Amino acid sequence: MMLPPDSLPLQRVPFLSNPLVVIAARQHPLQGQSLALEQRRLTREQGSGTRKVAEQHFAECGFVPKVAMSLGSS
Repeated sequence: MMLPPDSLPLQRVPFLSNPLVVIAARQHPLQGQSLALEQRRLTREQGSGTRKVAEQHFAECGFVPKVAMSLGSS
């Protein structure tokens, strides 16, 4: 579980690194370059732990992504 509820009396023990990465087609103009801020994005579904972590990171950076589509589920 990526984000266990803080309200539960649980012991949290990380056991594996889980980096988030950007994926694009090989022929995409930005392939192999830094992520351009103006690019539209596909994002995970509402309620997804991955989406929540990404949104928290973006907010901390003052970045509002341009979301082209949100997934309905994984």
